[in-house]
Amino acid sequence: MDGTCILNIPNLIVAVFKEKTLEPYLNMPGGVPNSVCGVAPKSFYYFGNLNDPNRREHLRKFLEAVPAGYYVAAVTLNQVPFANFSTELKEAFHSIGSKLIDELPSGYPFAIVGQKGAAVGSAQEVTATAADPTESIELNYTLTGNGNTGKITSTLIGPASEWKTLYHTIQQQATGKDRYNLV
Repeated sequence: MDGTCILNIPNLIVAVFKEKTLEPYLNMPGGVPNSVCGVAPKSFYYFGNLNDPNRREHLRKFLEAVPAGYYVAAVTLNQVPFANFSTELKEAFHSIGSKLIDELPSGYPFAIVGQKGAAVGSAQEVTATAADPTESIELNYTLTGNGNTGKITSTLIGPASEWKTLYHTIQQQATGKDRYNLV
């Protein structure tokens, strides 16, 4: 991997983000063929020439392997053959909330931000108009997540010559890890 994306063929560039922290997810499960370009943490997955049915199958497996709740952002490059997308590949796009995937003519530009497990039609997606299938498209969307670090400072508690117990109340997050330092 040299860090460059293949830009001169029908391709799709994809970024996957963790649900809560929005950190880039760069560790797709084994057995899912994909390639990564760019330099971490600004890396993207790409799939090669999507005129090749094997590459489209790789894309399907990739989308199916995205963990539930994770966000997927994707943009097409160079005349992607949507008419050749299988029903199963379109279902994989449905799994991130795409509705436009059913109507896209081959070669039209396409951009999407969706969430794995979201309802069909809930993704933010855009394509060209029928009047100009080569027009530039733009999709602006802000993802909001929880930070992965934080700091809480209290007023001075004490004086005390010795601490025996610290009481606290927290609301548990599904994947949170809490750490406390008493100074």
